[in-house]
Amino acid sequence: MAEKILVINPGSTSTKIALFDGENQEFVESVDHPAEVIGSFKTIPEQLDMRTDVVWDTLKEHSVSIDGLDAVIGRGGMLYNIEAGGYKVNDDMVTALMTGQCYPHASNLGALIASRIASQAGIPAFISDCVTADEWDDIARISGSAALTRVPGCHVLNQKAVGRIVAGKYNRSYDEMNMVILHMGGGVSVGAHDHGRIVDNVRDDEGAFSPQRTGELPLMQFLQMAEREHYSIDQLKSMVRGKGGVTSYLGTADMREVEKRAGSGDEKAKQVLDAFIYQVSKDAGAMASVLSFDVVCIVLTGGIAYSEYVTSGISARIGKIAPVEIVPGEDEMNALSSACLAMLRGEMEIKEYKLKQ
Repeated sequence: MAEKILVINPGSTSTKIALFDGENQEFVESVDHPAEVIGSFKTIPEQLDMRTDVVWDTLKEHSVSIDGLDAVIGRGGMLYNIEAGGYKVNDDMVTALMTGQCYPHASNLGALIASRIASQAGIPAFISDCVTADEWDDIARISGSAALTRVPGCHVLNQKAVGRIVAGKYNRSYDEMNMVILHMGGGVSVGAHDHGRIVDNVRDDEGAFSPQRTGELPLMQFLQMAEREHYSIDQLKSMVRGKGGVTSYLGTADMREVEKRAGSGDEKAKQVLDAFIYQVSKDAGAMASVLSFDVVCIVLTGGIAYSEYVTSGISARIGKIAPVEIVPGEDEMNALSSACLAMLRGEMEIKEYKLKQ
């Protein structure tokens, strides 16, 4: 009998819930949370009761009893001191996520909700491939200032899942290949995948701008502007994440609308769209250099990879480095379920999270 797995993926304004029977998805729901509801909570952990109730209600709507579940897996949060791979949710992890010992992000709720439901069902709770999973070479950590250290952060879950898919097309294992993988969605991240390890990556605050984020900025101009305009830290954070990127130029974060406007003769929209292609291509080249340009392929994924205009534009710029593979969208729910299955079946190591001393 196939294993029944509940998958929970909290986002900033929604919670995705899916049920898998072995490799087969029985249902998936995405429950939106109104801005006024999310805004009523001061911290991410304060949302835990509300989000957990949403999961319970969804299970009830689909007549799912937790007695029939074998495991629950949540999206990995922004945990520090963690490697890529699968982990059983333990007390140290819950403590880190509840007490703010990690970057505040809605994904932190994944392990917490999974733990609550699993504890009632008497089954294990897992996470896999956190955003902050660290596989970097030490040389990548040097920032340029002794006061600051570069830290990992990219779409690890989707990048690795897509890497395994693409490796199959080459009749090879993900662990046998060098790839550059570009995730283009609400945020953009570019990873250098060296035989199964993301040894460096361009974070969304280091490289190309995205729909709502500025990416890398001219630092001195930014500091001078902040001083001149007397901006608060909160105002600057909002400018960089939320009101930056395409939104700051065109007043929309919808790249489909931007492409439509560009195609209708809006020169500003076309310039911004082309600049996005230009900047993402630069990031791909940078990560290819990390791998000494020994790259089997370059992979474009995420929601923006549905755009033929964007993917063809990037391919034209970087295609001489390596063949370009396009895997649009993301399949995080399936990736989480597959990881959970692998842990239950003994095909993936179950790691133990420990608080950093």
